[in-house]
Amino acid sequence: MSAQVRLSLQRVSKSYWRGPHETVVLREISLSVYEGECVAVWGQRGSGKTTLLKVAAGLEAPESGVVSFNDQDLRCMSRAQLVRLLREEIGWFDRRPLFGRTIVVTRAREQQSQLRVWLEAAGANVIEAPAIRIEPLDQAPLRRALADIARYQWLVVTSRNAVDMVWSALRDLGLDARALAATKLCAVGPATASALLEHGLAVDVIPERYVAEGVIEKLRERDDVRGARVLFARAAGARDLLPTALREMGTTVDEVEIYAAVPDLSGLDTLRDAVDAGRVDLVTFTSASTVRYFVEALGAERARTIRGASMGPITSDAARSLGVPIEVEAPESTIASLVGAIIGHLVPA
Repeated sequence: MSAQVRLSLQRVSKSYWRGPHETVVLREISLSVYEGECVAVWGQRGSGKTTLLKVAAGLEAPESGVVSFNDQDLRCMSRAQLVRLLREEIGWFDRRPLFGRTIVVTRAREQQSQLRVWLEAAGANVIEAPAIRIEPLDQAPLRRALADIARYQWLVVTSRNAVDMVWSALRDLGLDARALAATKLCAVGPATASALLEHGLAVDVIPERYVAEGVIEKLRERDDVRGARVLFARAAGARDLLPTALREMGTTVDEVEIYAAVPDLSGLDTLRDAVDAGRVDLVTFTSASTVRYFVEALGAERARTIRGASMGPITSDAARSLGVPIEVEAPESTIASLVGAIIGHLVPA
């Protein structure tokens, strides 16, 4: 028998991109082609979707097999005819909006999945080069604060990392969401609010702008902040803008540093090679710390040659202050907004 040529693909539905909030439907096509002018085709079909397709010369389809595709008889069809027939089934791959583009994700490895999935669904080749990793700090101060949570009127969290660690500390104490029933919750953005809701905790305040400045604006509108005691579970080295503003509003703020963003050089060699070869279309930055450690790892000279995509103005300002050019800035500080901005920038109108 002639040599076999094999092609395996993952198929995105034809309405593959209407925005990051749409569920992407995947299916797999496995195509085997043998040399020969006359081929037989069989497979399994269900709900109008071909899930397995095989092509072989000189073989007859089994009785239980399907020998038609899109209502066309495939029992004796040349390779050229077959290719024309399947063009629509295979051609979706290179019509995705970011097909052929290479985009670097510098987010911490623990946080990359959502950004990578959406970029790859849009067709991008994604290089994982985390500039940071999330390192938990001593959780004893957090546990002490949560053990006495009744004295706090507010709990402020600004990331999914903080939510995960607060919840873990609560469980270590034998507590759950009921412990926070009398405590108002403030989240910096929808991703943080969603992380809280996964534990049955609905937020009381979420700003229109998903940055510290937005939180401050929103809390200043309320009449239950002045005189309150606030527990702020935060990252080490983050800006002091929010706790400073809270104190100016007349609150007592207990700051507990529960994690730190530290350098991660695990993808440095791959990143350096791709940048030097000119293969990178955009490098994504989701925080000031990712920019800072990216520049430290790659070197200032190389960093000035890349094209950056930022998740908001604070990150953009940090990048430009270090000489990193930013071509794309998300209108909202969310992954969905960042991916949408990248597509809008790279795809011709």
